[in-house]
Amino acid sequence: WSRDYVEVVKLSEKLPPSQINRALENMIFFYKGIAAICLARQTHDPKWRIMGEEAATWLSQLKSVSSWNFENKSILLQAELHYADGDLELADSAYKASIKSAHKH
Repeated sequence: WSRDYVEVVKLSEKLPPSQINRALENMIFFYKGIAAICLARQTHDPKWRIMGEEAATWLSQLKSVSSWNFENKSILLQAELHYADGDLELADSAYKASIKSAHKH
């Protein structure tokens, strides 16, 4: 995706949810969230922040269904949100927790 975050968001919105399977939809939501948070950091446009927060909320709900698949991704989105807020201490802690979760699962 070569850090073309706008393109990632555009591609993620091309397929309506009814035309893709649930697992793929969840991964698209994750990547869309990462891209949106990066765009929020770069542009300070609130629409990207909102999109990133929606993805973080979605993944947080999914981790209660399957921590094996979604816990590390949920924590990573939270880390990115902390980083976007300038809270580097919380971001660092969340990045490390995401890595630990990925190794665990």
